[in-house]
Amino acid sequence: MMERMERILGVHVSLFDEGEGRPLLLVHGGGSKLDWRANVGSLSKRFRVVAPDLPGFGRSEKPERDYTLAFYDQFLEQLVQRMGGARIALVGHSMGGLIAARFAVAHPGIVERLILVAPMGFGPEIHPAIRLMQVPVIGALLGRPSLSGTRRLLQTLIAKRELITEDLVRETLELQSQPGAARAFASIFGKLVRPFRGVVARIPETIAPLGPRTMVIWGKEDALVPCRHIDIARERLPGGRFLVLDGCGHFPQLEAAEQFDTAVSDFLLPTSPA
Repeated sequence: MMERMERILGVHVSLFDEGEGRPLLLVHGGGSKLDWRANVGSLSKRFRVVAPDLPGFGRSEKPERDYTLAFYDQFLEQLVQRMGGARIALVGHSMGGLIAARFAVAHPGIVERLILVAPMGFGPEIHPAIRLMQVPVIGALLGRPSLSGTRRLLQTLIAKRELITEDLVRETLELQSQPGAARAFASIFGKLVRPFRGVVARIPETIAPLGPRTMVIWGKEDALVPCRHIDIARERLPGGRFLVLDGCGHFPQLEAAEQFDTAVSDFLLPTSPA
């Protein structure tokens, strides 16, 4: 995959940019653009796929600043302009699903199709470890990178344990250990999650008109953001398309990559219903 750098909002941003055709923008959650590595190759055969490391994450710069949903909204707006300003299909995973949903509501003329993958924001429930990380002393302990801690994290996120290789553990640990990574994570998640209230940042009620052009995908065994939130999504997105992938955890795009890519392509192709 071709990786390149762009300077957006004064931040050097690393991104994948592959393929030609209709623009498809992939927004990761609390990880990095590598969360889409199982999908970029396949999807880029039909679309121009752009997958950035959000500022503060992955290989992108991590300036000491306040990371907010508003900042990431501005970032996506600038990135879309760099992509040519055409209408896009937008896919967001976990925290990226919340960012993508809010962006689509704020910019309905930009987002032609919206796909939310195990998104935060339909309900308050989230894994207790994420809530505990918002308690300063506990968060400092839980957020301290280590091989064993990273392995436990991946075992929580990924239901198909055979995918959790030592290379994946070490790669994840290396990204978590980069200077500024923990600070950026704490900055944004501290605004999204509260220790006793869970997820407090919500997908806007005004997303309902986007229902007919939205698909929601969830792993049935998701231990981070419970799959039952898809029932809330069904109520909030009349006319939407919904897919639950059996045997998958929080990363259905990795754990059932072929099925995921097929579902995304079928939804985005011109024959899909408006």
